[in-house]
Amino acid sequence: MKPDQTSTKRRAVNVQHVAAAAGDEQKKKEAKEREEQRVAKALEKFDRMPAAAGVGASVVAALCNCAVSTVWVRAARNPDFPKPRKIGGRARWNVGELRKLLQGEPA
Repeated sequence: MKPDQTSTKRRAVNVQHVAAAAGDEQKKKEAKEREEQRVAKALEKFDRMPAAAGVGASVVAALCNCAVSTVWVRAARNPDFPKPRKIGGRARWNVGELRKLLQGEPA
């Protein structure tokens, strides 16, 4: 193979990698937007949810105005913070307990 053919192939591979990375970034951005919309809908419905309902860590983070990782730290270290329950393999926080927390009552 001639040297200029090798460099052309390398450029083509690099262009493919750049395009794939750009596609991945677009997918990440779209996933983040979907998650934000889902959390916004859950926050709108929060007051109408039954006390026995469960919400995910991202909703709890939005309610507490903190990061999802902070929610997990608070759940582990703070005895007054509601503990998550595993439901269907996912962690869910009880809406009734979260309401008490937000009103300043012990959970």
